[in-house]
Amino acid sequence: MTRRFATPRLHLPAIATLVVLAAGGTSCGNRQNQVIPNRVLDRPLDVALACVRQEANGDLTPQSLELCSDAVSESVCGDLRLVGFVANSERNDIAMFSRCAGSVIDMNIGAPGPQLISAGEVPSSMTVTTGLQAGCFAVSGNLGSCDLSVLDVSGLASYAFEEPPEEDPAAYVSTVVPRRADGTPLGARPGQVLAVPPDLSNTGDPRQGCDPANPGSVYVTFPSCQLIAEVDLRTQRILQSRQFVRNPNNDAITVVDTGADPVCPIDCAEQFEDPDYAGALASAPAGDPDGMYPLAMALVTPPADPTACVDFADLEVQDVSLYVGGLGSDNIYELRYDGKTWTDDPLEFELTAAQGISVIRPTPPMLMASGPDPDPEPYQFLYVIAGDGSTRVVRREFSPNRTELGSECDTQVDPTVVTAAACHPAEFPGENPPDRRPFARGPGIRGPNGSLITDWTFQKWYSSAEVSAAGGSYDRCPSATADTAEASAEGRAISSPFTGPGVVGVASTSFGRLVFGVFDQFQDDRRISTAYDYLGIMDAQIPPHSLWPNVDPTLATTTIEALPRMEDKVPDRLLPNGIADPTVTRTLSPSLRRIDRAYETRVACNNDNDCDDVRCLLGEGESTGYCEQIGPALSPPVSEREQDRLAKSEEEDDVMASGLYENDVVRAVVRDYSAWVSGTWNLFWEGEIPGTTSASGQLLCEEPGWAGGTCLSTSAGDTRLVDKTAQFCERGVLGGDKLFILGCNQDPDCGAGQYCLLDPQAPAGSPGLCVSEVAYGASREELLQMCRPFLRDDCGAARREWAITRAFQQELWLQVLDRPVDSYVMMRQEKSSASTPVTDEEREALCRGDFVSGRVIDGEPTCARSNDEPNCGEEGALRAALRTTASSATPASSSARAGWRARRSSPTTAATRTPTAPRRRPITRCASTARASVRAGPTRTAP
Repeated sequence: MTRRFATPRLHLPAIATLVVLAAGGTSCGNRQNQVIPNRVLDRPLDVALACVRQEANGDLTPQSLELCSDAVSESVCGDLRLVGFVANSERNDIAMFSRCAGSVIDMNIGAPGPQLISAGEVPSSMTVTTGLQAGCFAVSGNLGSCDLSVLDVSGLASYAFEEPPEEDPAAYVSTVVPRRADGTPLGARPGQVLAVPPDLSNTGDPRQGCDPANPGSVYVTFPSCQLIAEVDLRTQRILQSRQFVRNPNNDAITVVDTGADPVCPIDCAEQFEDPDYAGALASAPAGDPDGMYPLAMALVTPPADPTACVDFADLEVQDVSLYVGGLGSDNIYELRYDGKTWTDDPLEFELTAAQGISVIRPTPPMLMASGPDPDPEPYQFLYVIAGDGSTRVVRREFSPNRTELGSECDTQVDPTVVTAAACHPAEFPGENPPDRRPFARGPGIRGPNGSLITDWTFQKWYSSAEVSAAGGSYDRCPSATADTAEASAEGRAISSPFTGPGVVGVASTSFGRLVFGVFDQFQDDRRISTAYDYLGIMDAQIPPHSLWPNVDPTLATTTIEALPRMEDKVPDRLLPNGIADPTVTRTLSPSLRRIDRAYETRVACNNDNDCDDVRCLLGEGESTGYCEQIGPALSPPVSEREQDRLAKSEEEDDVMASGLYENDVVRAVVRDYSAWVSGTWNLFWEGEIPGTTSASGQLLCEEPGWAGGTCLSTSAGDTRLVDKTAQFCERGVLGGDKLFILGCNQDPDCGAGQYCLLDPQAPAGSPGLCVSEVAYGASREELLQMCRPFLRDDCGAARREWAITRAFQQELWLQVLDRPVDSYVMMRQEKSSASTPVTDEEREALCRGDFVSGRVIDGEPTCARSNDEPNCGEEGALRAALRTTASSATPASSSARAGWRARRSSPTTAATRTPTAPRRRPITRCASTARASVRAGPTRTAP
């Protein structure tokens, strides 16, 4: 296996790491014993790399960058030297470093302080020539002086070999001012600079080697001019150009051929001091504030030699494409070629909500398996750094006859719904929001720990089998590293970058660190060791376009501490309103599946101490029995043979001795290993959606009910909550959510001129409704009778929930909820009859669930099985006629305080609830002011 650099560029944040890693290299000579501190760099913006060989006669010859890879030992301080050029923008110079020196090179050790290479003002973008002129010239785009600096790499590289020339370093630097065909300066600031391969350059026939008289050409973006142009580095003339013109009427962008004479707004007026340019200065157009501002470029070309180091994926690239993106547009443009000239039919692709494009980096072509088909297919991607801080991934089409640029891949898709591993199609919020990872912000890759990814580069490792199969020559590939050879020979798992075939992404971040990108390295059947994960519950795959994991969870040597795990404790149950002792008949919540040990159908025991609050049932003459089962068994029951083995056994020879948990913890299925972080999880069941509380809503209805206090909802939209200050759609309210009237507890909870209507017979703490002061004084008793279903419930606060059928930005359509009547069964004293009135104490005991079979208070069962207590259950218990129904009417109010609360229905408990025919009541208009909130419906989960 071998690797190839996909591009000779690396964004500057990587340079600090590069220099630090190289600092320990062998000394290159007495001249370089003085290490230049990196603080001589002042706001460095870009870096370009080159490889130079010292021939036997002492001549310096630039080489392909691949020859200076890590795999070639002589590339450190031998005849091959890796050198780099850094755009030192704040000091208007360019720093040269070498891997051998391990630091920036002082270009004049006789002068005080480190001396760098003088360039134009604010050098910002760097490139190095490629192809037949690989490494011959480095070019910087100078933002401040609106020109380019061309550096002779062969001449300057002599400093890296400790043989400085007699000439001043400035002798190896020339300035290029981009000009129109008539010689008039363009006057626009350059953005990105990209070297044009000699076989695509319009400067003449390509020649092998470094010819200072023919340095070739570069592509340059000029953001303020909305322009991209090819500039001849010898004549300084523009050879071809395209301008991106936005139509003010429909906002569409048209790519216009402006030839060799584009006209631009003037950024550098000093270039027009010659009187001959006075007319051009006076007639220059104004800038376009709504322009595309092209900045990013990327060039994709076919292999120069199809018999060289290539595989089948490389051979899929059959034509040339130049990709362009700008800070003022979310579109990527693909310029096609007719020979060396751009055609007039560019392709474009929109990255939804990208907020502009700053960098485009194509990956090397690669073979990847995707979906159920195990056979690999060729892929190539564009990694696009967008203005929203993410890296968007676009799959590039290969066909020369393509009519579309490509398609976007969703890198944040939930692993459980992936349909195409190599490129899952990106979808965006609309009527059907995408299935993405929790808390994902769009489909792009984001840096770790809040960092921003600033640039990408890629390395491709070849295997001899793939190169031979494609008809290539593996001998022409750079040799593989020893680590890779050893790993392959020993059959070890490949779990770190650069130790296996394929492509690896390398990204620099705003934190000054490097991160690596995954493609297909983890796409085989990688599983956590069965010693820890017997059933394969933990999905440890690392999908393509992910950041490289810090720990490979699939290695046999991986420790338990490195695996994604739950805390070894029984989960706490958080209950609403701080209820410490909830009633099973009123507070229902979803249950979380626990590890399989919790689902054993029979738990062995020797005495009661082995059981939790239940008896140990022992047969006559037996020393071992089973814990008594109280209430329904957990479902589904799991036998010991079928258990997940996540529970730890105390027996050293047990198959579960290596289990993870001593307690019956929640079993959370890991479906996104790379996103697993430490923290506490809270499950909200129809919890409130934040940021949606309002105090200015109004309930309106078409058909008033009892004395105008209720709404008879019979058709869609006839009962509505209207709030002119609301933003229901932006807050995420959907049809199927619920409106919840919170009510009041005291008069100050209501607005001016309103009283809080409370039912004196309601349980303590039951909220009331805000009514007008006039209505309260004139008809309080009538209001209590009319509004009773919304003020009182024998077993707690009245339920005031209504379904939302449609949601608009400032309006909600409401409908009553059908809810079954709840029947409660309680034990009555002997010799009492069903007609005996239920006392307050009995009602409270009933609502607490004191008479539920199996409940224990102070060590005594409140109601045992019917065969133990004749007065319990169907054989002797009297049924109280207490029945409650969640109100299915809505209180109409002139003002409502509205918000959202996500809440889901819970399954009933068979022992305590008996459903009967549902009841439906009209929507109430009792309240003049209602404190309301909206809760998410049972098909949604709140964040």
